Amino acid sequence: MKRRNRFNIETDKKTNKTSRVDDDIRAKLWINASEEPSSNLCATRSIPPSTPYSLVELCLLVVRDNFKQLYQSYRDAFVESFRLLPETHRERLGRSILKEHSQIISLKLIQELFTIPPNISLNQSIPALNSNQYPKLLRELPGGLTTLDLVGFTELSDLSGPLFVKKSPHLRFLKLRGCLSLGERTIEATSTLKELEELDISFTAVPLSGLAKVLTSCCKLRRLDMNAVGRVSTKNTAQWDQMLDVVVRSSIDANLQPLSHLEHLNVGECNISDAALGRWLTLTPSLKALDCHECEITNPMLFLPPNLHQQLVKIDISRMSLDLANFRFFYKSLLTSEKIKVLWMSGVVRNISASDNEYLLTNELLTPEDQDKAIGFAPTDINWSNNPRLRGKECLRHHITSSLKYLNLSGSTFEGSAFNEAVTQNKPVRLENVQLNECVIDDEVVEGILKLKGLKSLGLMKTSIAEDSLNRIIDSCPLLDSINLTLSRNINVRHRRTYFEQYEQSKRM
Repeated sequence: MKRRNRFNIETDKKTNKTSRVDDDIRAKLWINASEEPSSNLCATRSIPPSTPYSLVELCLLVVRDNFKQLYQSYRDAFVESFRLLPETHRERLGRSILKEHSQIISLKLIQELFTIPPNISLNQSIPALNSNQYPKLLRELPGGLTTLDLVGFTELSDLSGPLFVKKSPHLRFLKLRGCLSLGERTIEATSTLKELEELDISFTAVPLSGLAKVLTSCCKLRRLDMNAVGRVSTKNTAQWDQMLDVVVRSSIDANLQPLSHLEHLNVGECNISDAALGRWLTLTPSLKALDCHECEITNPMLFLPPNLHQQLVKIDISRMSLDLANFRFFYKSLLTSEKIKVLWMSGVVRNISASDNEYLLTNELLTPEDQDKAIGFAPTDINWSNNPRLRGKECLRHHITSSLKYLNLSGSTFEGSAFNEAVTQNKPVRLENVQLNECVIDDEVVEGILKLKGLKSLGLMKTSIAEDSLNRIIDSCPLLDSINLTLSRNINVRHRRTYFEQYEQSKRM
């Protein structure tokens, strides 16, 4: 059985390579990384906050909601007052304005509001900016920034990188995710940022040779996201080894420890081998989060140094083909860790042959052999979506604990009674987000959901849940403010996005 991701957007196949990349990046940038459908497909309602807003919070909300009128009617006074706000309030209000009013954001407005900010995020204003304004925008950005977020500026040229780096040599946080044309010149300029702590170059044209310069010179780097960087048609192990050789050799010559502070590494969709990744991880003694989804890795224990699986807080091995015996040993070791909090294993398959895979997550492999050794295991986020062999009670009972906040079983096959028993026994009072898209929602599953009093978001896309059951869930979960009912067969199509309103009307009748 070939693996597939049920919730990815399928882009059209085109002969032009650049077009394929553009389609892929647009799909990946605007689809929620947690595989949840976009919020505009959900029925939503407003839940009053458990604690009242402070006076400052209320004032900021009023300004945000009335921003258009205030700016157009009292422009000079508004801009002057905005700049005089305390830094924390100015940043918070600026972010909310960019998010809520992106349709009216202009280059001039950005320049007026952000003349003196230490941080700036422009990704929310992309829909309102014409691509020919990008170079002018970067030239006129304020200097001295410590944070710059340019996520999704797909038409920025590689010549743009040195511009913003030169103006802000003290950048600490730089996000360039989805800037498809940024490559060698940008990464060379980035390597001069000695104070850089977080860098996201996912879905860019950055070469591995340029990345080596960043890893060598940016010794304060704590987070590196490089999703789909360095991809070629075949596994480019030699290129990764050459890059790591440069890093090791340069660090020895300069007496540096280039990766000693790295805590978060994302190499998802990179054609890196077990051995190359394992070599990289030996240079990162402080690593806490590892994302290697859709990598061509088969042996987790080969790329994880012996001590690392006991210090990891997050690991993502989604949509990977793994060797059965090695995965068994790897996961049994992980089950004894008290530090692991985030487990993302969507569509994990067993590599049998080039043309045939079978899904790997089963009750047997996900259950500890010795319960006493796994007593401290308490993850907060679990993604087991797209695993149709996920059956049995023990694995759910062991993973749905009182610490759990996020659970994604979309597209997986599990027993309703097992779900209900796990919730009843472990009382996951912190569980806020449950995704059960394309699952069988029987009475046992409904009974389990009814016990989740802290539930805020529920995914029921492509299910056959009955209206009576859905109404019971809304009655029992007072904090529930978002339900995805897309293609739910028993819910009237006209009511799927307005179900809360229909529910309130039916109660008044």
